[in-house]
Amino acid sequence: MRGLRLSSRSRVFLGGMVGSGLLLVAFFALAISPIAWTRVGNTTGLLIVRLFEWLNPPLMLLAWLSTKVWGPEPPHGVRQIVLSIVYLALFVGWWWIVALLVERLASRAKRPAIGGA
Repeated sequence: MRGLRLSSRSRVFLGGMVGSGLLLVAFFALAISPIAWTRVGNTTGLLIVRLFEWLNPPLMLLAWLSTKVWGPEPPHGVRQIVLSIVYLALFVGWWWIVALLVERLASRAKRPAIGGA
């Protein structure tokens, strides 16, 4: 039986989604652990947050924009629901775009040069 073969786009997309999800799981696991209140826990938590921000820049851009437009208080009601949907769409869309770019770059590298050089 042949194994499941994924395209490079699928591997990048799933890798980004699963990797970001694992960062969230690690962050919340750290938050409820006894180490959370130590210097090591704080540093580790900050490192996880910064890594998540680096991997998902559109989400951080939306958070900054939301704070600038509506202020620092947390959203409530309809605004919270709309922002949650937009965050999810940006998250999935970002990794789809990254996967498309990687696939295009990989296919461009595999093409032979024009003129047989």
